[in-house]
Amino acid sequence: MKIVMDSDVLIKLTKVGILSKFIQHIECHIPEQVYYETVKQGKKSFYGDAEEIEQAVGNKKIKVHKITIKTRPGFGKGEIATKHLAEKINAHAIMSDDAKFLKSVCNHTTLLSTHAIILLWIGKLITKKEAVEYIEKIKPMVTKKAYENAIKNLGGKIK
Repeated sequence: MKIVMDSDVLIKLTKVGILSKFIQHIECHIPEQVYYETVKQGKKSFYGDAEEIEQAVGNKKIKVHKITIKTRPGFGKGEIATKHLAEKINAHAIMSDDAKFLKSVCNHTTLLSTHAIILLWIGKLITKKEAVEYIEKIKPMVTKKAYENAIKNLGGKIK
């Protein structure tokens, strides 16, 4: 499965500790604008997740693409580039938690950060217990609806 990710999802998956596992099994792509936001700007602000993302790119687990874009009111450079990259490489899905952005990419399959956890569980790459733990870790970073849907998908009870 070929997925294009935006900055928001990359950072969240890194913070909860599942990015490295996810990129081992899913073909992940980002535009250079997302790399700049997450790594270059992240390192300037001393964000720990920037190092992990940079290492994943260095190990070729996340592929970075040069994308030329035109700015669009209401959207950041990373979001616009993510959409264009998905079209360019014929990605299976775009992964983002930004509701406004996701509405603008209606021609594409979209996934939330919680779906990364569910995909690993469905693929038997993590246990149900681990999946629930990751969902609980990501809960403060996602919408109530995304959290509740993830717990329901795991067959669990909402806390």
